[in-house]
Amino acid sequence: MNIILLVMGIYYLITALWPLISIKTFELVTGPKVDKWLVYTVSCLLIAPSFLYIYTGLNEELISPLTLPLMQGELLTSLVVLFYS
Repeated sequence: MNIILLVMGIYYLITALWPLISIKTFELVTGPKVDKWLVYTVSCLLIAPSFLYIYTGLNEELISPLTLPLMQGELLTSLVVLFYS
């Protein structure tokens, strides 16, 4: 079990679901958002990788076939953050 990947997956899942459940509390903590559609889109895009991190974290193999999609997702997420920040 890889605890870092497991914790990262749980963190991603919680932060991805939060604005979908309550955008008001999300904005109270992170500040007001002009483009709520962008918040919802990024939230939805982060749900799938969070499950991959959790699965990989619980799996005994350190290197799994899911490593490449996870790295691609992280790169794309970083580009969204850089472009819209």
